[in-house]
Amino acid sequence: MFGNSHRILLGTSACLVILLIVACGGGAPAATPTPLGPPGETPAAPPPAATQPPAPAATQPPAPPAADLQSRISDSYNRTVGLTDAGVVLGSFHIEMSGSDPIWNAETSQVETKNWAMTADFQGDDIHLVYTSDGETTEGWVIDQGKESEKWYEMVGGQVQESFLLPLVWLNVLTPIFPLVVAATGPTSQGGESIDGRAAEKYGVDSADAAPGVMGMVGGFLNITSSRGTVWVDQATVALLKTILDYEQKFTDPEKPETVLGTGSGHVEILVTRVGQVTVQLP
Repeated sequence: MFGNSHRILLGTSACLVILLIVACGGGAPAATPTPLGPPGETPAAPPPAATQPPAPAATQPPAPPAADLQSRISDSYNRTVGLTDAGVVLGSFHIEMSGSDPIWNAETSQVETKNWAMTADFQGDDIHLVYTSDGETTEGWVIDQGKESEKWYEMVGGQVQESFLLPLVWLNVLTPIFPLVVAATGPTSQGGESIDGRAAEKYGVDSADAAPGVMGMVGGFLNITSSRGTVWVDQATVALLKTILDYEQKFTDPEKPETVLGTGSGHVEILVTRVGQVTVQLP
């Protein structure tokens, strides 16, 4: 059940990244044609290339094209939590996430705020998580995530029981994907920093800096009108190590998408620590 949900949402995220690449990418420059003489004459050989002194060695690698950088940032969170074919690329780690999401209350016709927090330990395909929202806390375990032997367990009344509801709680781990995808449309390199001892690439991200047309395509699809913040990506694995994002979202009438019912602000924070130092097992 949950594996299908993963694939559907991952497919959506991948499509968004492809749209960004298509919007911002460009082709290689056209080759210069060799001039031809009058009919019947043999074309003249091109003049020899001028001798040039060797170029100095680069002091740092060139920045990747904008489309590649967008993809690198957009997909970094998926690589952290194992939502790609590569699985959990960091091996084992501890992650802390928190946020406030705008939600539309159809009963009151008002935009409300949902505050949430999640901590989780990952060890390969095994996860121990604690999720809190609206004053309620759920503790659970995922064993063999993504495999045929996948099992879900929840702590109920002090006892660990197999759970069919925990996958719905775990879906909240997908919350940061869309604000990150939108913010990544406008990336700016800010050098590097160390996050809990790991070398990380630091990027400012702001949809206001997106290439023309990209936000209309991506933001319109997600109803996120702006997203901005800072992202730290692991240099070795291209996994997200830290991010702080603020975003704006609009809510529209399902029958009349051009009618905006309300707007709200959201916030997301993520921090990864203890890479390679975590073990997960059922109590």
